[in-house]
Amino acid sequence: MADRIVALRWILLFLFLGLVGGCGKAETDVSQNEKRMAAKEGYGDFEGGSYFRLYYASVACSCTMARCNAALAVCDSVQQSDSAFVYQMVDVYADTLAADSVAVWEVPVLMLLDRAGQERDRQEWDITVDDIHRLLKKGETQ
Repeated sequence: MADRIVALRWILLFLFLGLVGGCGKAETDVSQNEKRMAAKEGYGDFEGGSYFRLYYASVACSCTMARCNAALAVCDSVQQSDSAFVYQMVDVYADTLAADSVAVWEVPVLMLLDRAGQERDRQEWDITVDDIHRLLKKGETQ
């Protein structure tokens, strides 16, 4: 009986270490976005229609980082091909209050905002090109 308990403890320890190791802390590389982000920080003077805010994490577990990096890549891709897609990036790791103020509990989140900065819609976790185009169409009708 004691051998089974010891074996069970070892199995649980290995499972725990495997889960923690598979979902370890990682950091995103957003250096290519820093210049663009710095140029877009003044959204109080934004004179266009709807715009977007992408909430992401620069430090998180590897599964969340994979989603954040994919969302950043999709947003960059759409922005290069569609000038109507304007977005601001918010790092929830560095600015937790910004995320808490709009009830962002998981990242990435792409939020559609109107001219006044009020949320109109959002897409969470899995952000695709089709999702961005759907939100763009919704923003055009407001």
